[in-house]
Amino acid sequence: MLASAEISCALRNVVRRCAIAIAAPASRTAGRSRCNRRMHPALILPFACSARLPQPPRDGKVLLAFSSSRLTFFPMAQLILSAVGPDRSGLVGEMTSHLHASGASILDSRMVNFRGQFAMLILFECDADAAKKMEAALPDVGQRMGLHLFITGQAPAARATEGLPFRLKTYSMDQPGIVAKITGVLRQHGVNIEDLVAHQQSAAFAGSLLFVTEMELTVPPSLPIRKLRSELDAVCNELNCDMDLEPAGD
Repeated sequence: MLASAEISCALRNVVRRCAIAIAAPASRTAGRSRCNRRMHPALILPFACSARLPQPPRDGKVLLAFSSSRLTFFPMAQLILSAVGPDRSGLVGEMTSHLHASGASILDSRMVNFRGQFAMLILFECDADAAKKMEAALPDVGQRMGLHLFITGQAPAARATEGLPFRLKTYSMDQPGIVAKITGVLRQHGVNIEDLVAHQQSAAFAGSLLFVTEMELTVPPSLPIRKLRSELDAVCNELNCDMDLEPAGD
């Protein structure tokens, strides 16, 4: 799978490097293409140099298909599948096998067991026809697997947030409002949360549950880190919460 610009560039290079003979149907075998021997056979296109090449879609990705007579572009759809249901052994294998059999390619995923309820978020890619068939079959697939399934179209990628990557981690005795108050400070300063994980864990030394949050942040270049750290410290002091704010490594 190639991006549209890459496909257009590849086609131009192929036509530039290959001299393809134009032969009448009766003498088609007599006219043979001459091409640089170093070129991969899959790149020998059955087009005359003067023929008009098909144009790939301007946006998104396409699947390239070669046949004996033409080159075809199939637009690719990116979709997000969300699934929630009672946890059981084999769920991930069933879901990923279903996607593979339907012609989908998984691009990204998040899966977690929420105390007996298993949740999946899967970003996948497939051609438009396969996407329609998958959406139509969704109710039956969900009933068979015991999952609530939803498919959402992937919106065009937004412009990446510019800034400095940081990691924020907090530890405190569990109490209401921790996530809301900490993320409120980040929102006020335009800090983008790229990833957030919050969970309870046992703390033998405290005799009760410890609440931990871990975040990956993008801090605006104009925001002084000292100011952000100071305001987070103030909120954490109110919550009796420890905090680590450090630059994110590679």
